[in-house]
Amino acid sequence: MDTVSVTIKFDRMLEVDEIEKIESYRFIKVSRGKREFDKSIFKISYPKFVGENNATLITNKEDVLKCNKRFVEILKEIRPNDTMTLNINRIDIPVTYIMPENKTFTQYKSMFYLLAKIYKKRVRKECGTKGILDLKESKFQTIVYADSKNVNDYNCKVVFYDQYARYKDTYKGDTEELVKKHPDLKRRMRIEVSKKINRKPMELEEFSNFDLLGKYNEDFMRYILDNLFDLNLLWNEIEEQKRKWKVWFDAKIPNFIGKMLWEVIKKEDMYEPMRNAMNELKLEKKNYEARITILRKMLKRIEDKDNIMIIDLYNEVLKIRCAIAMMLTYYK
Repeated sequence: MDTVSVTIKFDRMLEVDEIEKIESYRFIKVSRGKREFDKSIFKISYPKFVGENNATLITNKEDVLKCNKRFVEILKEIRPNDTMTLNINRIDIPVTYIMPENKTFTQYKSMFYLLAKIYKKRVRKECGTKGILDLKESKFQTIVYADSKNVNDYNCKVVFYDQYARYKDTYKGDTEELVKKHPDLKRRMRIEVSKKINRKPMELEEFSNFDLLGKYNEDFMRYILDNLFDLNLLWNEIEEQKRKWKVWFDAKIPNFIGKMLWEVIKKEDMYEPMRNAMNELKLEKKNYEARITILRKMLKRIEDKDNIMIIDLYNEVLKIRCAIAMMLTYYK
């Protein structure tokens, strides 16, 4: 669990000193831009409730319930006589994938292009795919898939980001000390599902006992699996790529040595369809093995030159999909 945005209706507007008192608890932020006469929007951070910052991973739903209870207690301490009701606006639920030591977040841009093709086919309407790039270092930092062309005006969105890169940009403390406390931080790929919630208002006491993860986690994880990691569309993409490569390799046989390969490689191409296409050419074992060796060497050169992933791309997609699938019933 990462954050939840809620709107609280009070008997009257919060005073500045009340907001400051509420925000003295580091896990609560009050929106100053969308205040109404008797309503305020709050952002609750579960990692900051448990730990010092968002690098803390929430691993059980009990921590979420404790945080909700404490949030309600704080509001009642501030306004003991108010009749307060709560609306849930948005929930963010993340998955953390620990990248292999020899991979960087930027190398997964091949996967991000592949997932964009799948997402567009699944959503079947105008959708938005945006990337944030560090131009100085030519490194991807954040990728957003949203069910709206304007990624800020969404009902559902999925964000992939390099958690360590984000901390380097925003963290005011010592990042090296942070890494000591969280040794896997430099290898964390964060996959965050955000959904706007439409449900009737509830009393504060109901929210303090509301199992958000039990209610929403499975639905959020299925959204990623169904819309970005759909196996049928992934296999269709493999078959489509295999047909392309079979024609290309067939035209190069018997003199195939990998020349001009870089001209036909697309950002979302995977090694498996190439290998499958080579298999279907029914080459003699010696010729097959020689061409596969040459192919892998050429692909490795392209990977190194363009800082992308081709050879391990398919396996990494499946590993990330497996990590998400494991979260389906984790909090039940």
